Amino acid sequence: MIKTIEKKRTVLWLLLACLSLGLFIAGCSGEKYSVDYCGQKEIYTDAEEAYGAGEKVELHFNLAENNKEYTFYLDEQQIQYKNKEGNEITIEFKMPDKNIALKCFEKDNTHTEEKPISMMLVDYYRAQLGAEGYDGYFEMVLSTSEKSNEAMLDVYHKEADETEETCVSYIVPYKAVEDCYAVIDKHKMSQWNSMEDSISIDGTLEVCKYLKDGAFVRISTEAMPENGREAIQEIGDVMSGYISSERRIGE
Repeated sequence: MIKTIEKKRTVLWLLLACLSLGLFIAGCSGEKYSVDYCGQKEIYTDAEEAYGAGEKVELHFNLAENNKEYTFYLDEQQIQYKNKEGNEITIEFKMPDKNIALKCFEKDNTHTEEKPISMMLVDYYRAQLGAEGYDGYFEMVLSTSEKSNEAMLDVYHKEADETEETCVSYIVPYKAVEDCYAVIDKHKMSQWNSMEDSISIDGTLEVCKYLKDGAFVRISTEAMPENGREAIQEIGDVMSGYISSERRIGE
């Protein structure tokens, strides 16, 4: 009788030990769920692709403008930001046990309706040096769009002997932005600004400005590695590749 009771106790302890171990492993593994930033990931500082269920998520938006109001939605539910100091807004939420979408809307003093935030993502600029400085330029700017799977591409052009610039706008797939960031990462452009200044021997200035982790980064042929010009031109080639008459606004 005593042996039977002891045997039952041993089995019970083993079951409890297995249960505790299972809960411990589950807690440590912490299944993660993804955040769809709706094409706005780069406006936040240190935003991650996924978080564990129940994890406290804190994001910083450092580019707030004083004349605009901002609203943040987690899926369809509005979340209040924790505080606003100067140009920085901090938002916090607890990660649910599902994939979610986070989207930022803005409204300025002249409009009553809010719309998805408009923010420059990648800017390519080329100018030719003339007798009185750089004269004549070509510029392409990729910005966020109202649809998360699209981006706005604005193309500006001004000849040296012209007084006004021309501007043509296109709606392009968001992949255009992803392709540009792939080139930026491939050539490690974020490290260029630590290099010594160089001189453009052919009189052409090329600049790439992009938004990364909530801050703008500017690189140019004024400070670049040996293959820097080809790398910046690759950004321009990627953006040019998405220009087509079918995507032009107003056509």
